[in-house]
Amino acid sequence: MPTSSNLNCPICCHLFRSTSGLSCHILSIHLSITEEKSGYFLKELYNTIDAIQDGDNPWVTYILRYNGSRPTGIAPQWIDTNYELNLQDILCLVEDMLANPEFHGQFDTTPFREYEKDGQRAWSNFMSGNWSFDEADEIVKDPVNQGAINKTTVSAGTGHQEYHPAYFSIGNISNTACRAHSIGVLPIVFLPIAKASKKQRKTEAFKTFQHQLYHACLEIIFSPLKPYMNLPKVMKCPDGHYRRVTFSLGPYIADYPEQVWLTGIVQNWCLNTHDCSRCDAKPGNLDDPGAHSQSHEKTDFFINNFDPGILWDEYGICNNVVPFTHSFPRADIHKLLAPDILHQLIKGVFKDHLVKWIQEYLKKTFAVPSYPGLRRFSDGRNFNQWTGDDSKALMKVYLSAVAGYLPSAMVRCLAAFIDACYIARRNIITALALEHFWECIEQFHELRAIFIETVVCVHTSLPRQHALSHYYRLIQLFGSPNGLCSSITESKHIKAVKEPWRRSSCFKALVQMLQSILRMEKMAALRRQLAQEGKLDGSLTAHFTASQTANNDSDSDGPIHVHHSATATFYSPGELCGVGGLHREHIRSSPSFQGAPRCDTVFVELDGTQPGIFGMVVADDPDGDTRMWTVINVDSIVRGAYLLPNFGAERVPERFKFYEALDCYKLFFINHLVDHHSHKLITG
Repeated sequence: MPTSSNLNCPICCHLFRSTSGLSCHILSIHLSITEEKSGYFLKELYNTIDAIQDGDNPWVTYILRYNGSRPTGIAPQWIDTNYELNLQDILCLVEDMLANPEFHGQFDTTPFREYEKDGQRAWSNFMSGNWSFDEADEIVKDPVNQGAINKTTVSAGTGHQEYHPAYFSIGNISNTACRAHSIGVLPIVFLPIAKASKKQRKTEAFKTFQHQLYHACLEIIFSPLKPYMNLPKVMKCPDGHYRRVTFSLGPYIADYPEQVWLTGIVQNWCLNTHDCSRCDAKPGNLDDPGAHSQSHEKTDFFINNFDPGILWDEYGICNNVVPFTHSFPRADIHKLLAPDILHQLIKGVFKDHLVKWIQEYLKKTFAVPSYPGLRRFSDGRNFNQWTGDDSKALMKVYLSAVAGYLPSAMVRCLAAFIDACYIARRNIITALALEHFWECIEQFHELRAIFIETVVCVHTSLPRQHALSHYYRLIQLFGSPNGLCSSITESKHIKAVKEPWRRSSCFKALVQMLQSILRMEKMAALRRQLAQEGKLDGSLTAHFTASQTANNDSDSDGPIHVHHSATATFYSPGELCGVGGLHREHIRSSPSFQGAPRCDTVFVELDGTQPGIFGMVVADDPDGDTRMWTVINVDSIVRGAYLLPNFGAERVPERFKFYEALDCYKLFFINHLVDHHSHKLITG
């Protein structure tokens, strides 16, 4: 039976001492009054927030413990430990998310196929993928479900050394809504972490218990949805209409180590889907073209007919783990592992493999620093602690920085992979782009042998690199990976774990963190309700904007002010977009910007019928007096262009300034790796 957590948030008061007796006496009286009033007001504030009915979905705690056979003698501590599973009712969260009017216009009730103007197929949102179509066809085979919405729950997990939160979203909302709305992805559970001594962690009994505890928790989380996987439930949708909704478990986004736990597969075996099933390629040859697919049915057959040792060595199957999806209708975890750009490509293949191998090559061949041309990147941290933003920032400039030091095959291998990575990060992937993506992958697989030839790595049969082989099919199944990426949960992790932890006493803080999360959800729900009722109209911001507009109109006959910068706002949904998919960038031509001149470069469109860079020119020569560009039509400026010097094999001087680049270097690269929008614009 679940028990409600005692969620009392303590208040820490800080006292100050004085060296003077008199002033200390007066100060102590003042502090006592202040503390009393502060405690009273904070208590009243918390009581007011707790009284909000909107978004009231309290956290519930399940107590789990080992229930198997006990060993003789003194039992290990992990056997007698109680493990807390803290979660919210997923059905209530889905109802709140589904009824949110903010998703109106960004919500799909049925699967759809998307086409470009030239008639070629495209994949963007999750509901545009083939998996949604296939799942809807299965659901409507039962006459009871005909006319119901196929509501897929997309879950994504991310780990922490003390707390293991998991997040979820619904597949019906668009990729832009997932990224822009604070409630597009929500924390749903804090999973228990089983711990033991170093000796006990190696025992089969503890390993089995870890896996069974993990899958038991996942089954508890999603069990409220199980009754409505065969019979529809009437629910309110963002447009205000009530519809019958049928649930399905959608793709699970997780890093490779967690995918191992999810599938019950041996480490270093393939876990990705191929033709809707896991391939059985072996660790030493993951890219074997003769590998076959895997599924629940085949796994069950192997477990029932083969010895555990054969299962482990020959098929990569752990026979003591039953995936939680076995107990759900129409759910197979082997078919639900989605691609993860952040951990598989950016942090995995790029940072952990390619950058590391290139570093070894540079040390071995030239005895030069690890990253020529990248002095002070990033902020002098020397890459001791990598983040996703660090890896993405390095990817933008890394190719041009190391090009002069590497063999041609190594540079082309790196360029092929980065091109494939940027195509996968697009918000909309067309059939033509998908074919180009596969060409880049094939070229990458062919050229990466250079790292073995130069003896910087032993082999390239690595799970994260092998995952690229399945992206072609997975994009067709689940849509653009940009909308189903753990980078979304990484951002949510700050709000759901880090900030609540900082507000806590930092000692056994989970109970306090859950209370903070619940209160933030209540305030967000109340704000949405008030906005829907129009009670937040006429805010201070709106009045300020109106007054500024009036003042600007009144000064229209006055002197003209020349500004050395321009702001471009355009529709470009992706990682940095706002709620409506809008992106903003600044273009500057200033004689003094942070102490030095700055003259940005822009793309000027000459011929819109030509693909990519062939229809544009790069303009970087401002007028000598005004330092502003002179073009025939301002509308011909597409966006800012980014140039990178061709460093060659020369070291960047220690006292080199960024604004000296135009004078010191004669050859520049047009950087199409700034973001996936620039990549699409330039490459066409």
